[in-house]
Amino acid sequence: MTINNKSIKMKFSLSLISICILSFILVYSCSTEEEDSVTPVSVAPVEYTLTVSAAEGGTVSTEGGTYEEGTNITITATANEGYRFIGWEGNDSTSESLTITLKSNQTYQALFLLTNPLAAMDISLLEHIESSEGFKFYYNISNNLPEDWIEEFKSIMNYLNELIPVKSRISSTPRDGKSEMHIFSWTSIEESPFKEIIGDASGACICGNEYGRYMLLEINNNEFIYNNSHRFLVIVHEYFHTFQINASQNEPPFLKFLMEGAAATLESLYSQQFFNENYFLDAQKNVTNNAISSPHLFEEHGEPEINYADSVFIFLALVKELQTRNNISEIEALKKVYVEWWKSGRDGLVTKEILFEQVFGFSLNSFYESLKSYTPDINTVLPSENIRLEEIFEEL
Repeated sequence: MTINNKSIKMKFSLSLISICILSFILVYSCSTEEEDSVTPVSVAPVEYTLTVSAAEGGTVSTEGGTYEEGTNITITATANEGYRFIGWEGNDSTSESLTITLKSNQTYQALFLLTNPLAAMDISLLEHIESSEGFKFYYNISNNLPEDWIEEFKSIMNYLNELIPVKSRISSTPRDGKSEMHIFSWTSIEESPFKEIIGDASGACICGNEYGRYMLLEINNNEFIYNNSHRFLVIVHEYFHTFQINASQNEPPFLKFLMEGAAATLESLYSQQFFNENYFLDAQKNVTNNAISSPHLFEEHGEPEINYADSVFIFLALVKELQTRNNISEIEALKKVYVEWWKSGRDGLVTKEILFEQVFGFSLNSFYESLKSYTPDINTVLPSENIRLEEIFEEL
């Protein structure tokens, strides 16, 4: 038989190809089955650390911690009294609340600015006095003031603190003047040593803002040179304002002649009793015709007057009217304007007209009408020379 070598070779080649294809299929199948049966290896989640802190003047809602990558965390900054939030160290946001998506280790600090140095004062080393009503006065006195003035200042404060104790009210913010009062005093020829606390405030007043109230006693240096008693009487004046403000839980409707007129009159009564001088005639004699023709002008600040002369006149005329209309003594009338008016109950809604009539027994308008019969001369309304403050404030 004849063998066709070409045919044998072709058959052999086809068989070889079939074997290779079959082997590939078997290897691929085995590989796939083996891969499917391998147990997956677990990978630990990535974690990052968040660090949060607060600078002086506030707090933060969290101090942070360790969290998984991509976690959203909100942190909130809260300012203390006397401070305000100004931003975050580590972020440009100025919002108190900040939401962070963790993609790395992150650190933030809440920053605060001191807005009320008065509220943040360290009072532990300050000399102070406390009234029987629980009210405290703290002394911030310049060393450049004469020693004899400082001694007299303390003597006057002690006297008034005993005679006219200031009531302590419920405070709403630190140093709001309801439970304590800081007194800042220096001479007019020196730069205020308290600028960092009270700024550029000057003069004599119960001053302040929404963060606090304080008493200023900047004493004009000429009063030391010329031995002017006003360097002491201004203490009496501003002290009495503190009493007026705190005499009842709700501050009264404002009438300047009852606020400033009373304080300025008290200066003169004190001078009369302790310095044996008539300060009414020395400083409060420049009464204008407006005091009798347009007394309503002195209900508010705005109408100019010298040393509150018009307000003092109207105040003393009210004392005279109280004596005549209510048939009471001079001391009883003075008690009404110095004690009863300031301590009377106030519901926060009462008007000056209603309160005036409730306390004094006649209307404000009828009082104004009566002033038209007066002469604008301080001599016509002067109080008795033998009046003692102890008589007026004996019931406090």
